[in-house]
Amino acid sequence: MTQAERHETSSSSSLHDVDSVQECFALAPPMVTCLVRHIDRTMAEVTTPPIIERCVVELQSYFQPHIDASRVVENCVPGSKVQLQFGKAMDINAGTSSSLLHLYILAVDQPYSRPRLLSHVVKKWRTLLEGLGQEGSAFVMLYHQDLVDAASFSTKRASGVLGDIHGAKEPDQRKADAAVAALEPYFDELKALHFAPHQMCAYLPNEAPIRIAERLRAVVSERTTRLTAAFDSYQKRQIRSLHASYGSGNYTNGNATLTADGWNLHEWWRRGYELAIHLLQFGSVSEARKVFAKMFSLYYYHSEDYGFMKSRATLVRLGKLPNVFDPRVFLTGSDGCPSVLLDDAEILEGLLFILACEMWCALQLGLRNAAFARYKEFLQVAREKFTEETTSKFTEAWELFFCFAAHSPRCG
Repeated sequence: MTQAERHETSSSSSLHDVDSVQECFALAPPMVTCLVRHIDRTMAEVTTPPIIERCVVELQSYFQPHIDASRVVENCVPGSKVQLQFGKAMDINAGTSSSLLHLYILAVDQPYSRPRLLSHVVKKWRTLLEGLGQEGSAFVMLYHQDLVDAASFSTKRASGVLGDIHGAKEPDQRKADAAVAALEPYFDELKALHFAPHQMCAYLPNEAPIRIAERLRAVVSERTTRLTAAFDSYQKRQIRSLHASYGSGNYTNGNATLTADGWNLHEWWRRGYELAIHLLQFGSVSEARKVFAKMFSLYYYHSEDYGFMKSRATLVRLGKLPNVFDPRVFLTGSDGCPSVLLDDAEILEGLLFILACEMWCALQLGLRNAAFARYKEFLQVAREKFTEETTSKFTEAWELFFCFAAHSPRCG
């Protein structure tokens, strides 16, 4: 970031609307799936103990309506909030592919409770998460009522709450000690299954939210690293693909997006968009802007190797949008991917959408000059692409294009 950009950012960050990211990109709140599956000695599923039901409700209430994004990530826009969605599941398959954190809460003080039953459920659960590359998001909390009672009493006494309660009965310390001892075999089972110390704990009302926030921070970092690696590693194939594709006919008429060895511009854009959206969920607007900038720049500097537009109808369709520089006007599929980033979409549409996203991020950061500089680069590459065409069809399309491109993007 240049000195001028830093000045622009510092002068406008206080005006940032913390809800604008959610509104613009229709972000789904990150999911925390709470597995509450309990089985008896015959391996049959049993009703979730009421104490575990209450436990889930209490955890969710702590994180509602939102928490400061700074508790989860660094370098987020000041004032950014994260709204977490908690889901309860009996089935180990529920929410595995869509959840950020996978939490298993097990009551170990029930008549049927046994360490081997924990192991039976966790083995299948962990294997499923490993298949999705999400084993690091698994977190186990062991619940024992005697330990919870002792911890709650100590917390209230330390805060002075018990001072006004005459005759408050202190929990039996022997029961608390026995509860601690009862947890050990369960922790041993988890260690045998290669759970790290930070992936398991006893449920204590005053500590559980803190532990979850710590795990969220780690999981977000891990997912950022994984998505970044997927984005960057796919880009590294691009240079090899371009060399391999020269003379192969893939760029005939300037309409190709797929190279000879399968490198796909749209696929790379989709990977970048997934990474950027992940960053935006936690208020990392500056980092997301860098991703969008990278997506735009690859095409800008290699536009001669790719197509741009095949059908005049594309411009007619874009011309009907109320504001082509607003990411919200582009349709998004059920999987969260914008239709303009699918393989059969025109490159012009995808590039325009990426431009809109990058400019929106820049304007949220107060970088108006950077936003308009990128806008001018888009017009430059569009002019070059359209003037390469000599047919009357594209001459007309060029005129239509500048009918909407000549209107400056809204920056209010």
